[in-house]
Amino acid sequence: MSVEIDELDKQIIKILCEDPRANYRTIAGKVDAPESTVRYRLNKILEDGVVTPIISIDPAKVGYNYFAAIRVKLRSILFKKDRDKLFNRIARDIIDNFKCALVGDDGEETLYAIIFSKTREDLKYVQDLLEESGNVESVDVTFLTRKHIMNLTMNVGDLL
Repeated sequence: MSVEIDELDKQIIKILCEDPRANYRTIAGKVDAPESTVRYRLNKILEDGVVTPIISIDPAKVGYNYFAAIRVKLRSILFKKDRDKLFNRIARDIIDNFKCALVGDDGEETLYAIIFSKTREDLKYVQDLLEESGNVESVDVTFLTRKHIMNLTMNVGDLL
């Protein structure tokens, strides 16, 4: 479900993206609105799930020096419902067993994931685990360099 946000909400979000520690008073001054309005608006966009507070960690700084893009091609499955169930099961396996930044699919027969690992062997294990799963046609693991992973971040202003 889409949530309507107006220009004031967008301004508040952009300010917080630039300075996540900005307090209500600072934001109110920048958007020329009462502090109570900013407090209400921010609470509303948080409740609606428009924004989610997160902490960003550099994986390499905590020992995850290996990154890979995983492409899982499923065997042809006739029914979308069965395909969706299988996608969900494989995505859950990846998320539960590995440090994962992203899992998504193309709506057809291919699932993609970005995985972090402390060793290359762990990434090989991902490939072996997925290939053992029934209905998987192929698994491609492409090792990435750190600079490519860091480019996955996007400017929130581009979304607003």
